[in-house]
Amino acid sequence: MKTLLKIGGSILTKADGAKVVVSSLKRIAKEISSAWQDCYVGGINKLVLVHGAGYCGHPEADKYKLNEGLTDTKGIYDTHRAVSKLNSIFLDILSDEGLSVVPIHPLNMIAANDGRIIYLDLNCIDKALRNDILPVIHGDVVFDDTRGCCIVSGDQIINYLARRLDVDKVGLATNVDGVYLNGTFLEKINNENIQMVFNQKYLPGKTHDVTGGMLGKIKELWDLPVESIIFNGQVDGNIRQFLAGENLKGTVIRRI
Repeated sequence: MKTLLKIGGSILTKADGAKVVVSSLKRIAKEISSAWQDCYVGGINKLVLVHGAGYCGHPEADKYKLNEGLTDTKGIYDTHRAVSKLNSIFLDILSDEGLSVVPIHPLNMIAANDGRIIYLDLNCIDKALRNDILPVIHGDVVFDDTRGCCIVSGDQIINYLARRLDVDKVGLATNVDGVYLNGTFLEKINNENIQMVFNQKYLPGKTHDVTGGMLGKIKELWDLPVESIIFNGQVDGNIRQFLAGENLKGTVIRRI
C-alpha cells in the first residue's frame, strides 16, 4: 500500500523577493527523513511525493493564460522552467537529508485532454519505489489534445495516482489547518455536508492560484477511493505525524 503526500506551493514559495522559502523546504525535508522508516512496507518505499508550484509557476501560467490554451508558445518553457527550478531546489535539500530522490516532470510524461490527465507513465514511479528512491512530482504545464496545453495541478496528479496505484493514505499539506466553511473549521467532509461545501464560491486558502484553490482541492479529493486529509504543513511536526500514521488536526474527506 502506498502513501501520497502533496506539499502545497503556498508553503514552499512566497510572492516577494526570493520566491523559494528555503527554510520551509529544509524543515519539510527533515520531517520526511525522520519518518522515512514509516514509509516502508515489505522492504519497499511506499511514499510518492507531489508538490505544488506556488509563486514559482502560477504567475507565469497566469501571464500566458495557459489554462485557456496555447496562445503563446513561450509560455510553456517559461512556466516549466519556473516549476522545475523549485523542484530541483527541493530535491537538493531532500538529498542533503540523506534521501535518494528522483524528479518526475509531468511535461515529459503526462498527456491531457481538455484540462484533464488522460495518461501518466507510471513506470518511472514504480521503478523508483522498488529501488528505494523517492519520486518527487510537481504541478506543471503539459500538452493537451484539445487546448494545445494546460496546467496540471499537483492536486489533479494526486487524484490520478490515487486511482491507479495501491494507495491507502492521501494527505495534502497546505498553509491552513484544513477547510473552513463560513468561519467554522470542518473536521470532516462527507455526504452530509459536501453539497454545502460545493455551494461555496470561495474557501480560505492561497490567494494566487490558477488551479482552483481550496475548492479545487476538495473536488479532486472527493472522488478518491480512499480517505484523505487536508492539514497545515506549516506547523512543525505535522508532516512527520501524517507519514507516521499519527493523529493530527485537519479536515478528513471521506465519501460515506
